[in-house]
Amino acid sequence: MNKVFLIKLTVIVAIALLILIPLQSVEYKVWERSNYRHQAEASISESWTANQALIGPIYIQPYAYPYREKIWDENLKKYVYQQRMLTNKLYLVPDDLQVIQAVKSDIRYRGIYEIPVFRNQIQVSGTFSNQRLLDLVKAQPDVEFKVPYLAVAVSDERGIVDVESLQFGQQNPGWNSGSLMSTVTGGLHARLAKPETTDVEKYNFNFALAIRGMGEMAIAPVGRLNDISMQSDWPHPSFGGRFLPESRTLEHDGFQARWRLSEFASGIAAKVSECERGTCEALMSADLNVSLVNPVDVYTLSLRSLRYAYLFVILTFTAFLMFEILKGVSIHPIQYTMVGLALSMFYLLLVALSEHISFTYSYLIAAVACVLLLGYYWSHVLKGFTRASGFCFLMFEILKGVSIHPIQYTMVGLALSMFYLLLVALSEHISFTYSYLIAAVACVLLLGYYWSHVLKGFTRASGFCVVLAIMYGVLFVILNSEDHALLMGALLMFTLLAAVMVLTRRVDWYAVSLSAAEKLKQSHGLSRAHKEQVSAPDAGISHD
Repeated sequence: MNKVFLIKLTVIVAIALLILIPLQSVEYKVWERSNYRHQAEASISESWTANQALIGPIYIQPYAYPYREKIWDENLKKYVYQQRMLTNKLYLVPDDLQVIQAVKSDIRYRGIYEIPVFRNQIQVSGTFSNQRLLDLVKAQPDVEFKVPYLAVAVSDERGIVDVESLQFGQQNPGWNSGSLMSTVTGGLHARLAKPETTDVEKYNFNFALAIRGMGEMAIAPVGRLNDISMQSDWPHPSFGGRFLPESRTLEHDGFQARWRLSEFASGIAAKVSECERGTCEALMSADLNVSLVNPVDVYTLSLRSLRYAYLFVILTFTAFLMFEILKGVSIHPIQYTMVGLALSMFYLLLVALSEHISFTYSYLIAAVACVLLLGYYWSHVLKGFTRASGFCFLMFEILKGVSIHPIQYTMVGLALSMFYLLLVALSEHISFTYSYLIAAVACVLLLGYYWSHVLKGFTRASGFCVVLAIMYGVLFVILNSEDHALLMGALLMFTLLAAVMVLTRRVDWYAVSLSAAEKLKQSHGLSRAHKEQVSAPDAGISHD
């Protein structure tokens, strides 16, 4: 195989690998913006409420009964029996539980991010049986019942908006703050009358409450028979937990869902037994949950599209290489690099635009912009259209034949860096706006004066001054734009890349490389001749 072709193929592969750097940078930017959205969600949850879970109602009966404990008496030097009281709690769950939920969604904003929140109007009803209380009395005739209470746990009690009075049998007790449960302390409790009957009875109960939350609403099916329903105006629910709804209806203006569970499916009896032994985590777990999600997550979709980015680069470079082989057109590695950068720019534009308009339109605009740019560039790379004029120092050197020394590039770079030092120093004493203006004007004037001598004329330098002033102006707008910084930055980068590609579309990079090599060789030859001349003895001086 031709050695030159192998070298070029190696260079193209190296360029393709280097294109991974901007692609990884775009991917990092996507993750960064996604984290910003999570920070926005956390910010709203701090001032609104977080995910919500409703657990209960649970009838909790504190009790105590006497027992004799055998202990060693040091004075009598023998074992004696001492009367003590054992305290515990009995947890009663509803024989049947009905929960009807009406969830109304709303949107809260943090910057450009839209975060869905909700308000849930909940109607709870059902029946309790006193059978377990009678069983305890039968097992422990000396049992003493304390004041019982009905507990309802809410994971984030800040979200409790309103609570209607409780109807429990013939009682109408008021609600008090706190669930009085060790695992989930937030919520409500209502103190009830001590049980006095010796007959099996059932107590109907009902109450209503309104809670607000964000993201997820969860329910614990604590009844022996559970009938739980939810209706919402949010069209994109995500059902989770241990049990999916038995039936659901999804429409463009909302959804309806219903769960029906027995104690055999939920395992409520075992959970109650564990809780009475001191481990209530299982009883407090919310096994049914619904999340209000955004089906079009622009960051997830952007990451999906980035998975295919490198495939686009490889296919494009392969097409270029095939064109070189089949059509005999020489394409320089710099032109491969330009195309790779333009392909990478598509994904940055996609992310920036999709934060403000729909993902579909963002994809369309970014694709059309990159296709038009690449099509225009390719039409000249593959021979066509008119010549271009200078854009920056390197472009000016290539297009106008002005030789600029690396030291002069260094001077310009230092002057550009000095802008930021001036900005920081001045902003400590005057406003940021005036500091930015003074630093920008100072650097533009300095570089304009320097360029006018480097480029042999004020007219040539004035163009660079205008471009630099525009860039400083755009940067200032970006810095002061809280919601559109990424979009403006992406558009600026795309514009700069497009300008470079358009203005160098007809450059013969092979000729430029050859010319640069000849100049370097000539400069090296002159330097060597000068050294030989300095080191040679003067022929006109005699030595005695």
